[in-house]
Amino acid sequence: MKSFLGLASLLLALSACSSAPSYREDAEFLDARTTCYEFESGSGVFVVTPKLQARVMTAGIDTESLSLGFVNRDAVASPDLAGAFANYGGAERFWIGPESGPFAFFFAPGAPHERELWRVPPGLNEGEFRVTGQDEKRIRMERDLELRNIAGGEFSMHVTREVDVPFPAEVRAALGGEALANHWTAFRSRTTVVNTGPRAWTREQGLPCIWVLGMFRPGDSAWVIAPFRTDTFDPDGGPAVRSDYFGAVPSDRFRLGTNFAIFRADAEQVGKIGVLRNRAVDRIAAWDHETRMFTLIMFSPVDRSAPYMSEHWGTTLADPFYGDVVNAYNHGGPEPFFELETSSPALALGPGGSYTHVSMTIHARIDDDFTLARVLRSALGIGHDEFAALSGIR
Repeated sequence: MKSFLGLASLLLALSACSSAPSYREDAEFLDARTTCYEFESGSGVFVVTPKLQARVMTAGIDTESLSLGFVNRDAVASPDLAGAFANYGGAERFWIGPESGPFAFFFAPGAPHERELWRVPPGLNEGEFRVTGQDEKRIRMERDLELRNIAGGEFSMHVTREVDVPFPAEVRAALGGEALANHWTAFRSRTTVVNTGPRAWTREQGLPCIWVLGMFRPGDSAWVIAPFRTDTFDPDGGPAVRSDYFGAVPSDRFRLGTNFAIFRADAEQVGKIGVLRNRAVDRIAAWDHETRMFTLIMFSPVDRSAPYMSEHWGTTLADPFYGDVVNAYNHGGPEPFFELETSSPALALGPGGSYTHVSMTIHARIDDDFTLARVLRSALGIGHDEFAALSGIR
């Protein structure tokens, strides 16, 4: 439901990460500057901002606990719309991919794929979604977009973002039946893209994909956990999890286990990992050993017969239509965040055709290692002992 959050200062209990704001502090800051819709979920809350491109900005397992999404206060207070990226932050935002490659949306036609030339398309960088439906459990937001890729392909689309509160039974099922009473919150998004143009979207001019990204607070003992399939291989014979997007990630920051990879989420060094279609599973997670916060993202089932757009940088890709399903990015500062990212298949839509990408984000505080072991096994299919050994957090 819509909540006009009070602006008066509150005496807040210090969290384990005392330098980071509480959910209430971030929510009050946002409400003073934009329209906010706050929803109760589990023991906690989350806040949605239609004017900031329909982002879920942040969440908390209760109102006074740590703000789990990254809120970039400088950008919210004074956005640089002429710059490369008005980075408001947000625990979930909508973009269109691919970012790079011969059909990139983030480079001007003919531009070399260099980081200083990377720019977010204006349609994704600014402009609000209009609210077309809302009650205590959900909000629906819509807008029209016009985008152009590096190959000159033009894409007219209507985008709907519906964010709702999952049922507690759905959250328990996702965590393998663990109740985790009074220590969790969750939100789910359904992002639908409709081709509103006169032509079909085809490979010749490139295909867009729905790209959903969440920015979260990093930690010195925080790790991304990316599970992967072991019963199949990628056509190019590459590793199960790629780690060479912005140069190779050092071995102290990225490690492969039996059926999962771990990747540091400390916002100390730029790096990115990704799992391609044949190896991908429909989830990715993060664990912060200091705050005992487990974050799980589950998304639309992987379509193993569909093309996916490659997010590797450069224009000479072996196959730009065999690419990424799930990714994680670690920022190198000064903004403190890491990202968990999921992508839809490439959208080969005829006029009026549509596709919906579903994503559910769960935050749960897990206070003991016995419960953590059960959640890791049930939610991700991985062993606690192997994860602890690789991450060094015994």
